[in-house]
Amino acid sequence: MILALVAPLILAVFVVARTSFREIDQAYQERLKAGLVSWEVIFGQKQDQLRRELSRIAGDDALKVTLALDMRAQLSHYLKEQFEGSGLDFIELVDPASEQLLAKVESAHGVAPEVAACTEDYRSLVEDSGRLYLTFRRDVVREGERLAVVCGGIAFSRTGFLSWLRETLDGEPFILTDDKRLLLLKESLKLPNNDLTPGKMVEARLGDAPVFAMTARRSGEGPSLELGLIVKRHQLQDHVVRILQITLIVLLILASAGFYLFRNLREQRRAREELYRVNELASVTLSSIGDSVMTTDTRGWVNYMNDAAVELTGYSIADVEGKPWNQRLSLIEKKSGKAMDPVMASISLKRPIRSSDDVNLVGKRGQLPVRFIVTPIFKAGEVTGAVIVLHNTSKERELKDALIQQVNTDQLTGLFNRGAFCQQVARAIGELRNTDRRHALLCLDLDRFKTVNDSCGHQAGDLLLKQVSAIFRRVLRESDLLARLGGDEFGILLRDVSESQALATGEKLLEQINHFNFVYQQKTFSVGLSIGVAVIDGDSSDFEAVFHAADTACLSAKEKGRNRVEIHIPTEERQPEQTEVEWVPLIRDALRRDKLFLYVQPMRPAGRQGRGKACLWEVLVRILDDQAQVVSPSVFLPIAERYGLMPDIDRWVIEAVFRNRDIRSIIRAGARPESARLISINLSGSSIRQPDFLPFVMESIESHRIAPETICFELSENTLSSHLDQASQFINELARLGCRFMIDDFGVGMTSFNHLRHLKVDFLKIDSAAAQNTESDPIGRSLVKAVIDVAQTMQIKTVAENVENDAVAQALTALGVDYLQGYGVGRPFPLDDFRQRMMRVVA
Repeated sequence: MILALVAPLILAVFVVARTSFREIDQAYQERLKAGLVSWEVIFGQKQDQLRRELSRIAGDDALKVTLALDMRAQLSHYLKEQFEGSGLDFIELVDPASEQLLAKVESAHGVAPEVAACTEDYRSLVEDSGRLYLTFRRDVVREGERLAVVCGGIAFSRTGFLSWLRETLDGEPFILTDDKRLLLLKESLKLPNNDLTPGKMVEARLGDAPVFAMTARRSGEGPSLELGLIVKRHQLQDHVVRILQITLIVLLILASAGFYLFRNLREQRRAREELYRVNELASVTLSSIGDSVMTTDTRGWVNYMNDAAVELTGYSIADVEGKPWNQRLSLIEKKSGKAMDPVMASISLKRPIRSSDDVNLVGKRGQLPVRFIVTPIFKAGEVTGAVIVLHNTSKERELKDALIQQVNTDQLTGLFNRGAFCQQVARAIGELRNTDRRHALLCLDLDRFKTVNDSCGHQAGDLLLKQVSAIFRRVLRESDLLARLGGDEFGILLRDVSESQALATGEKLLEQINHFNFVYQQKTFSVGLSIGVAVIDGDSSDFEAVFHAADTACLSAKEKGRNRVEIHIPTEERQPEQTEVEWVPLIRDALRRDKLFLYVQPMRPAGRQGRGKACLWEVLVRILDDQAQVVSPSVFLPIAERYGLMPDIDRWVIEAVFRNRDIRSIIRAGARPESARLISINLSGSSIRQPDFLPFVMESIESHRIAPETICFELSENTLSSHLDQASQFINELARLGCRFMIDDFGVGMTSFNHLRHLKVDFLKIDSAAAQNTESDPIGRSLVKAVIDVAQTMQIKTVAENVENDAVAQALTALGVDYLQGYGVGRPFPLDDFRQRMMRVVA
């Protein structure tokens, strides 16, 4: 009988206990599933944010322009601005060829991983220094060329973020990788049979604490992994509840059933509250996102908008909820102007749809540039709607326009810089295809700009460039394009002009500069202008050819005396095609392989008694290019000066002169006191500045047994005024040996008269620009006369260079010049012919 009474009670207790255990497990399962849904939403948002931000940066035209021009300072500044507001913990920019880090920026509270995150073998999840990073990378591609790799990441293991994540999910989150590693856990997770099947709740122990664990496999794009969540098991509480249940059931079946019903309802309510909290968290998260988010059903009807979407579109949720998304909004392609419906496309194709470029969003606030991504929402494998994310790119576009303006502008003058000018000229050349229109390209080079810079400093040089730019602007038309190409070089694109109109414009520019005097700190300077003109028509090949033609014409203007306009006339004569950077290895190779060679040009005494005789011989250096063609010194010597190669060239010239048997025999024969035959060698200011150059010259004179009184060294007036102390020591030391000295380009700045009183100078070579027009220019004639008078007072001989004809020679002779040099007196000839010509002069 007792058994008959107890058996139903035991059975009832067993049934109730088993049902209770099942309900507890079901509540934990629902809690874990709800937490995993939130975990997956948060993880997906971080992943989408990472892809979106890096795709935006990698596709930005301003970044591509900055990389193509190799502008490191602007690149770092730009990357920092893009980093702000991105939500990322670090961004790196890497050279794809050398894997060299170009730029890097990271947040103040989290550092980038020490291991490489942007290499070819990178992973989406990177562990380093106790942190877990979600990383992603994008190639920066411009016209098929990989310019760089942009990489960024979000730190999941940062203390603040993990604390927020645990509080939000009310559990311990973790990530299960393919190799069964558990990430983000502080303690080890002990599993029965190491079993973590997606969607299945498993009893386990986290350290010493009993827990429940569950994982869910990530769907869609991204790394192959599972997201997991762990919740603590309240073991003692469960046992107490079960004991109370059993006790109450034994005492009273009805009370036990009521308690069971009450507890079941409580657990269900707790689960519903937990699910509601998770849903509320998702809603708050979406509302706090900076981008605009909308959700629709499968028909494309709106059922949710966050605050950012309300702000962007100008419509409230009530205005669009329950209506087709494109009833009041539309996305318009910029190029075609056609309306787009990416929502229905994403739903029908069951895959994300994203914009590759900016599109216009038309809403209550008008048109705004945006980028979008539409992702389908899946439930049980079926599409239930779509999520639309709109990113406002207005500020990005303003920043990009400002950056492009900065990249294309010369900061000193406000003109176009070389890069922007090259693009404009190339575009203008393309416009002339199959047309009869003509443009003209002008290359302008200021003469005597270095004198201002050396005499008064860079501040004066900058002011001169600004004033000259203003003069150019006044002469040119609005349709013409003016740019500063670098240093004292300018470029002008004249649109729709004939050859005569281009020359007339050049002459007008020249006239304005000739009437301009630059005044700085009570010092007055006159500057000149050398202009090269190249005509652009439908047959012009490309920018490089046109620019080379104009640059060649500008060099020709310099060689012909400067302060003139020369137009390029195509000939079959080959001109050097190398750029400045390409010339540097060619000059170094010529020094190593003796591809430099020497010319000699006579300086003859003025007057009839000097005809056919030469007492002074200037040594000139030449170079052979790859095609064994002679290159003018005006092409490679300025480049050698800019890149610090002139000291090597000067040493080579001295050694070559002193080694030459013909010169050695002649200067030894001419080393008599009554002889005035001298070999003149030019030296650069960079050589004079080297401490070991003076000992080198003295040792060379001694080792080659050269008579010092037969050697004359030429120093420019700029070298004298800019490096007076070094030049004084150099002149005084060698003058004690008997060497002679000549000051070249004298009269450019008129700053060295006082220096002559303290230096042992034998000759003054009058500046070619001052001496060239003495027969027609009274100002130039007065300037030359002043130099001659001072030289005669100081018992210094004078030399006038660039004498092209008899009229100039006669005018200079009448003024009292001692020696004449130029094509009208004697052309340069190879050093190999020197002995034969010298013997003819002696005879």
